[in-house]
Amino acid sequence: MRHGRSVQVMCALLVSLGVVDNWKNAEKLIKEKRPYIRMNDLHRKALEDGQRTDCSNGFYYPQFIAVKVLWPDDKSTTYHGTNLVIDSLSLLVSLASHPSINLPTILGKNRDGSFPIWSLIIFSPYLYFVRWVAALKRLKRREVPYTEVYAGLYVGGWPFSPERLPPGNPAVIDCTCEFPRVIDISENDYLCIPTWDTRPPDPSDIEFAVK
Repeated sequence: MRHGRSVQVMCALLVSLGVVDNWKNAEKLIKEKRPYIRMNDLHRKALEDGQRTDCSNGFYYPQFIAVKVLWPDDKSTTYHGTNLVIDSLSLLVSLASHPSINLPTILGKNRDGSFPIWSLIIFSPYLYFVRWVAALKRLKRREVPYTEVYAGLYVGGWPFSPERLPPGNPAVIDCTCEFPRVIDISENDYLCIPTWDTRPPDPSDIEFAVK
């Protein structure tokens, strides 16, 4: 998905601010500015269910990415302990990201975007693998880092450097659970609501981010 979780948060924000009256119009507004963004059926279903529920801020969000990370043992058929550990971690991440479980906090990412040492040690194969994949996607797509969808509101990808942020020292709502907050943007107001790619954010996190 292309920024699906970020777009979903922005849809909630646009409705809450009264810019548009429903999430469909919010999605249209964002697509006019950034045509290649996409939400999947899970994102749209959550938005639809949330709008029908009509909570205080207009939304309530009920609610697979599973990257197989395996270091092959050369040409040997022996299954070494390293492979067992890596496979076990891959299975753990896959289960935690399954729609019926949806537990992005398993990676340990904090509200300030940092990862605890235990997470960096245990999940380092997965965390570094997804960063490598993200870097390749950036090179291939050559997308602009952000797009202004309404006055002062921007949608974009993971800001891995200050150059990837809009001007004016903006506040950042980070919807990723697998990418760290880089030191170079430590001056900005920042809130992480950890979410798996292709999955809707937690209801309480959405309300917290919008407020």
